[in-house]
Amino acid sequence: MPSVEEVSRSDDSADASRPDLSAVVARRPEMRLLRRALADSGAGQGGHWVVYGETGAGKTAVLRALREEARVLGHLAVELKCTPMEGRVPFGTARKLITLFGESLPVGGTAEESLRRAGEALPSRETSAAGRESVLGEVLAGLQEAAQALTTAAPLLITVDDIGWSDAASLDCFSYLLSQCDGVGRFLLVLTLADGEPVRVPAALEELRLSARGRIDLGGLDLPGTAALVTAVTGRPCDDSLAAACRAATAGNPLFLRALARCLPTRRAATARDVAGLGPRAVADHVLARLARVSEPASAMARTVAVLGDGVDPLMVAELANLDCSTVAEAADVLVRTRLFRDGGRMSFRHPVVAAAIREQTSTVVKNTAHMQAAEHLQSRGAPAEQVAGHLMATTLPLTASWMVDTLRSAARSALVREETGEAVEYLQRAVRDARGGDWRRAAAQLADVQLLTDPSAAIGRLSDMARRGVTAEEHPQLLARLADASFFFATRPRVRRELAEAVETVAVSQPHYTADTQLYRVLHSLSELSTKEACELGHRYLASDPQEGVLRSAAGALSAVSAYAAGRSREAALDLVKESLRDPDLYELPNTAPLCVGTALLVHEGYLDLASEYCRHGIAVAKREGRRLQVAALLPPLAGIARIRGNLREAEGLLRTCLKTFGRYGVWRGNPSAVWAGAELVGVLVDLGESAAARTVLGESGCHGDMPTMWSTQAMLTQRARVRMAAGELDDALEDLRECGRRSAALGLLSVEFGGWRRLAAEVAHQLGRHQEARRLAEEELETVRDKATDRTQGAALRTAALVIGGEAGLGPAREAVRILTGTPDVLELARAQLTLGTLLRGTGDRVAAQGPLAQAHALASRCGAAPVEAQAREQLHALGRHQDDRSVTGLLSLTKRERQVLSDAVRGRSNGAIADALFITRRTVEIHLTHAYRKLGIQGRKEFAELYKRQELWALLTEETANG
Repeated sequence: MPSVEEVSRSDDSADASRPDLSAVVARRPEMRLLRRALADSGAGQGGHWVVYGETGAGKTAVLRALREEARVLGHLAVELKCTPMEGRVPFGTARKLITLFGESLPVGGTAEESLRRAGEALPSRETSAAGRESVLGEVLAGLQEAAQALTTAAPLLITVDDIGWSDAASLDCFSYLLSQCDGVGRFLLVLTLADGEPVRVPAALEELRLSARGRIDLGGLDLPGTAALVTAVTGRPCDDSLAAACRAATAGNPLFLRALARCLPTRRAATARDVAGLGPRAVADHVLARLARVSEPASAMARTVAVLGDGVDPLMVAELANLDCSTVAEAADVLVRTRLFRDGGRMSFRHPVVAAAIREQTSTVVKNTAHMQAAEHLQSRGAPAEQVAGHLMATTLPLTASWMVDTLRSAARSALVREETGEAVEYLQRAVRDARGGDWRRAAAQLADVQLLTDPSAAIGRLSDMARRGVTAEEHPQLLARLADASFFFATRPRVRRELAEAVETVAVSQPHYTADTQLYRVLHSLSELSTKEACELGHRYLASDPQEGVLRSAAGALSAVSAYAAGRSREAALDLVKESLRDPDLYELPNTAPLCVGTALLVHEGYLDLASEYCRHGIAVAKREGRRLQVAALLPPLAGIARIRGNLREAEGLLRTCLKTFGRYGVWRGNPSAVWAGAELVGVLVDLGESAAARTVLGESGCHGDMPTMWSTQAMLTQRARVRMAAGELDDALEDLRECGRRSAALGLLSVEFGGWRRLAAEVAHQLGRHQEARRLAEEELETVRDKATDRTQGAALRTAALVIGGEAGLGPAREAVRILTGTPDVLELARAQLTLGTLLRGTGDRVAAQGPLAQAHALASRCGAAPVEAQAREQLHALGRHQDDRSVTGLLSLTKRERQVLSDAVRGRSNGAIADALFITRRTVEIHLTHAYRKLGIQGRKEFAELYKRQELWALLTEETANG
């Protein structure tokens, strides 16, 4: 068989002048081979070729182009087309050939007479085998003599399209002619066969196929060929993007490409977008008619898969198309062999345009029935909600059954996990449109949750509509919580406030027996704006109304406990009430996370870090499951507080930045209490890290450079702004901020000893300004306030400040006590500060030997935290003692923080940075920072040197033991 490269380049220039672009320009390699075969036959080296291809591949066009070229070269070209009808008649194709030969032979010759006798010998109907044998001899003699006479005058080309439909006797005739002329005569026979379609006489045809001199497989057109064909049909240039879209839709099939191109817009240039979803009727008619001739089950299967979509399970198709498994297997085999389906475990079309065309020609009734049956089939077998929901969304029938609504809601939750908010809205809007009763209320509530992320006004309108329609006792807490949540995140907009107030009033008026519950809305809505006295009164009033045991009572309990704690009332009672409230599993299902946020924050402040972390992470898991991204973000600051106390400053920074980024993404107002709280915590962490410029940036982004409203949340921001100014040397401004913080605390009723931290900072600032009397007064006042009344962390911090302000020998006692108390707490950085203060005082009193230990500890602890300012101060003090602290005082594994050990252990076990981040609820950037620190401390370059850790057995054993215990 000659190769494409053997044909001269002159063929390419000839292509452009020929009319059939689809066959000549787009099929250049195939035409080159056939031209060479034509040339060989003209030189007396005859034979036959077989052209294969799927339906629509252009086999007929290739034969037509070949005949035109043969006639130009002076060859005699004879065209035969086999049909199913002729295939049922003996000598059906041979009869045609005899007629065509007779028209080409000169009159009166011996060949004409022999051919005439052959034609007369042909039977008019089915004969016996013996009769066919006697006829065959006469026919073969006539065809042979005629072929010799014709090839004497000129080379002969016979093209037979769809040879598979030919009868056995005709195939015998072709085989005989070839046996007489093959390789020596000026005779070329070119046959075409459709991929996968049945043939009339397999054995006889197989002999012809095997003896062929060459075969050509017509695949899909390439990109240039596609562009050429589309241009020829539309009369407009076809760019690469349009050609690629057309080729993807048709797999380059010329027949389907023509039909698709005819559907493209004619008044403007077509684009790739115009191709999507096009399903020309001509394609459907052609494919279905051809399949009906081949296999009716295959036709039914093709219709079913076209309606249900690619990737359908064969067993489901069998059930929906009423086919048994064996029939399905046979039908699928036909569709694969005819190259309509891909060969794989799932049913899918090779040409999207075919699926679209068949789907377009299927009635709505049939499509609705198929999709509904598919949904029921998948649902009964526990398929993922998204698969079932896809079929439910495709039907126009009402989805009133509870399982249908539940499926759409589950699919929406899955879409939210993938951050496909628009898809989730579509699922829920369909559920709300069709559902009734309780199903409607649940779907509407979930839709409001999602719309809160995309369209708060629509969410509030939907919640107001629910309030007007009325809800059940069980649904009432959820409605109130959602209204409060909308207020909490978006209440700066006047129209939003008005709509919310109207919705709550509607609940109170339409359902008077729930009026007491609406009081909790005020607590959830206004807690951060009220004084502690008013907040306590609201919570007490609600609890005094004796609400039923339930989630609202738990929420009110947590909020009231925090209010009472802030007001300076019993710490023990507040803690007990918070713990009791947070044990309620229904509290985590509440859309509003305010009770959980403030409750866990109180636990963190009191040192119950593990318990607070457990509650927070459970709340985050529930919020993620429901797709409530704002609630997930709101629960990150307590986790950041835990990380900060434990000395994991970078982890805390990552959590807080994620929180603020999420708030910004969904348009939460920057004065939102959670946003202000997170911003204040981030400013504090950045100051601890020594990144004052970044801290100022966060202050600006939070709108906290100037005046701030008097709210609980702004108290923390005011304190942290003072710390930024302290770091910049703006001591007078810092002191004024702290004094203002004290005035506001009194106005808000923040009388708890735990909220007096502004005094400690004010004492330090006054001390730096040389106002020693004021500094000492503030420090002693703070110390007297907290002693034996506050947490160990607070008492230790107050003692450290007092020691710093008092100074000298007198300050050593408070400093040592501060170190002793803080050593029993998890607050690593505060302990580092206390050690620094003690070491500095000892050095100042001349006890240089005793000072080395605290200062080295302060340096090591600050280094673990990444607290650059404290680390630098400790290093300076050590230098003053004559010790060089360029290297870590504690190195190797012992210098790793607990989180660094945990992250490193997971990394050594092969977990990716992303997987570690997800498991530990931290950002990927935080994981990278921990690993970088660990690599430096262990003297390795990265993951490629993990094998070194295994060689150091004692190190590896300690690392794994530490991780297991952690």
